[in-house]
Amino acid sequence: FADQLLCGDKTMRAVMNGATEIDLIHPATPDPVTGNAIKISYANRLEGILSLGIYDILGNEVARPLDGVAQGAGSWQVVCDVSHLPSGQYTYRLSEGRTVISKQFVIQR
Repeated sequence: FADQLLCGDKTMRAVMNGATEIDLIHPATPDPVTGNAIKISYANRLEGILSLGIYDILGNEVARPLDGVAQGAGSWQVVCDVSHLPSGQYTYRLSEGRTVISKQFVIQR
C-alpha cells in the first residue's frame, strides 16, 4: 500500500510535508536602507511565540524588535528604527520555537 499526495493546493501540500509555523519572510524594504527605518514582513501558518533579532556582520545582536511576542496566524509587518546603526550588512532572524528564518539587508548612509 502506498499513499500518494495528489492535492494541488500549495498550503495543504506544505502542511502535509511538515511545513514550519513560519511560512515566509519577505526581503526587508527598502534595501539598501538610506533612511532611519526598515520594514520586515512575514507570514505564519499557526499561532506562535515569535522573536525577531537584527545582527551585525560579526553576529552581535544590535536590535530586537520582537521578543517572545504571541501572534496569531496571518501576515504581519514590523517597522524597525535603524537610525543608530552604521552603514554595513545586517542579518535579521525571525524565530518561532526551533524554526529560524534569516535574510540580509544593507544600510548605506
